Amino acid sequence: MTRASSMKSWSASPLQPDNELPSQNFLRTDVLPLLMSLACVALVTAALLLLDQTVAANLVPIAYLIPVVLAATQWGIWPATLASIASMAAADFFFFPPIFSFQVEDPQEVIDLLLFLVVALVSSNLASRLRQETETLRRREKDIQNLYEFSRRLAACFTVSDLISAIQNYLSRTLGQPVVFFAARTDGHF
Repeated sequence: MTRASSMKSWSASPLQPDNELPSQNFLRTDVLPLLMSLACVALVTAALLLLDQTVAANLVPIAYLIPVVLAATQWGIWPATLASIASMAAADFFFFPPIFSFQVEDPQEVIDLLLFLVVALVSSNLASRLRQETETLRRREKDIQNLYEFSRRLAACFTVSDLISAIQNYLSRTLGQPVVFFAARTDGHF
């Protein structure tokens, strides 16, 4: 029988530090990535505005994929989706005539913008899935390493206290919390 001992309150998440409020956690995990993806789009827009108008217009599709892929690989699908939409809007507003307007006169430019949005969304989805798969592989590697260490400790056990210590250590690593292991004796006492 095992029991995880913890000094945290029942309402606190095991992944959330003790001194962090839920609203701070929300800002850090949900809002900050969205703002960072918008900042990346703004940086690319600023860089393109420094270039000649015709050169910048030719670089728009490639340049705006950079913040989309960066957002997808660093922060996930929602920041990448926001970066895709913001990139399309910035490209329309700053680089397609009439400049500084969201109105598009040429039907070919509408098709170009929609095609960019589709490519950006597909790219962000693929990059986000790659990020998730990488995280899954890292977790699995850590689990395998913990199991390997556990099996080595089990092989070196010669007494019941060694066995209890090995189990306690493994459970602490796996759960990420201090663990106390209570072994019952044959008379029913711990």
